[in-house]
Amino acid sequence: MAEEIIKTRGKLIRNEWWDEECKEAISKKNIARKKCLQKRTRASQEHYTQARKEANKICKEKKKQLLNNRNRKST
Repeated sequence: MAEEIIKTRGKLIRNEWWDEECKEAISKKNIARKKCLQKRTRASQEHYTQARKEANKICKEKKKQLLNNRNRKST
């Protein structure tokens, strides 16, 4: 009876923008980080920095696209 009056909502999906491309970029970044920590050379440091920038770029772009699409639909 209380459920009929209150009417619960379904679980909201967080991070709808997160997909396989983001997961792959983060995985590459984590591998580069582990190599950087094991062998501290300038090359490994630069490789990790580049992988981190790429992962951040991909994730930011996905999130930005989702938010822009959401704002267009609501107007």
